Amino acid sequence: MSKLHFPFLRGHKYAFAELRAFEAALRETRQHDAVFSGDLRSNRFPWAKTRNEELLPIGLLADQNGFADEDKFALMPEGHSTDVQVYTGRQTARYQITVADPSWDDSGPGRRGGYLHHLRMERLRLGEPAFGGANTRKENGIIVSEPHARDVCDDVNACRCRLIDAIKRKQVHEGTGCTLLIYARGYRFLLIDVDVSELVANAVRQAGTMTFERVCVVDERFFWESA
Repeated sequence: MSKLHFPFLRGHKYAFAELRAFEAALRETRQHDAVFSGDLRSNRFPWAKTRNEELLPIGLLADQNGFADEDKFALMPEGHSTDVQVYTGRQTARYQITVADPSWDDSGPGRRGGYLHHLRMERLRLGEPAFGGANTRKENGIIVSEPHARDVCDDVNACRCRLIDAIKRKQVHEGTGCTLLIYARGYRFLLIDVDVSELVANAVRQAGTMTFERVCVVDERFFWESA
C-alpha cells in the first residue's frame, strides 16, 4: 500500500510547485522505507508508471529549463494526441513522452531496454544484486542477473541504438506542433566519461525525419534540445 497520496489526475492542471513538493515528499519517504522505494521502482503502485515515465521526465525538463513554481502542467487523458501539456505564461507546449532504456542485445527479449530495466528493478526490490549489461533474464520464471564484461563502446552503442529505436517508434505518430520528449534513463551515469550530448545529436540524425516540432532528451542533470 502506498504511503503517499498521488494527487495528479489526468485532464487537470497543476502547478510545478505541487509536483516539486510531491517529489520532495517521495524522496523523504524512500530514504526511510526501502520496501516502498523498491515497489516504486518496480511500478507496483497504480500510479508508479505514470510518475516514473511521464511526470519524472517532465519534472526533469522543468528543472533544466527553469520553469517557475507557478507554471502549470497537465497529464492528458488516455488516448489524447499528447501525453503532457505545459503552460508557461501565455504559451502552451505539447509533449509526447517516451523512455529509451539502454539494451545490449540485437534480438530477443533482451533487446527491449524497458524489459531489462524492469527485471533489474525487480531484482533490487527483492534485495538481490542486479548487474548492468545484457545478462539479466528470466529462467523458469526466476529473474537471473549475471555480470556482463563490456567496454565503453558497448555501452555507447546500447544507448545510441535504443535512442534511435525510441525515435523510430514515434515516427508513425502525428507530431505537428508537438515536442518529442525522450527520457534517456540512466545514460548520464552509464556514460559518465562520454559526451552524451554528441551521442544524442548523432542518434537523432541517424533516426531520420519526423513530424515533431523538436526533440528534447532528459536525464538526471542532463538536457539536450534539437535546433
